[in-house]
Amino acid sequence: MNPWLKRLHLVLTIGGGFGGLAVAFTTMDESFRQSLLDGLLIVGAALYFVCAIVVGVRLADGTASRTSLLWLYGAQVPLLSSPVIAYHVSLGAHVYIGVLGGSFYWNLQFGDHYSVSLGNGDLLWGVGVNLFALGMCLITRRTMPSNSSSESRV
Repeated sequence: MNPWLKRLHLVLTIGGGFGGLAVAFTTMDESFRQSLLDGLLIVGAALYFVCAIVVGVRLADGTASRTSLLWLYGAQVPLLSSPVIAYHVSLGAHVYIGVLGGSFYWNLQFGDHYSVSLGNGDLLWGVGVNLFALGMCLITRRTMPSNSSSESRV
């Protein structure tokens, strides 16, 4: 793997994971005060960020699997918004494009961001794609060899 690409993966996984974990911990107390479900959603986000750190450390050790990186980046690709559910998460950066509330939507941001909500009736309908995460998926799939025969089928 190209050394610069490996460094980018490390920044996005370890750095993004720690940044996201810090954000999750700062909002966790308030979320649990609002409702148990809000608190559990924050715990889920924190677990995702811990997984990102673990994948990054494994990558630094040379033992990360392509499947784990693809899963990590793949979870960042969709943006979903409706009155029932909203979801998006990004580690390090995102470039979202899509349709939100019947209008074209785009957003560029550096740094971690996540939003997961259930039953928030004031949200607009929308879908989008994180082009940065999609690009990282494609780059990972193309440049990182699979570690096992089971991954070669992915």
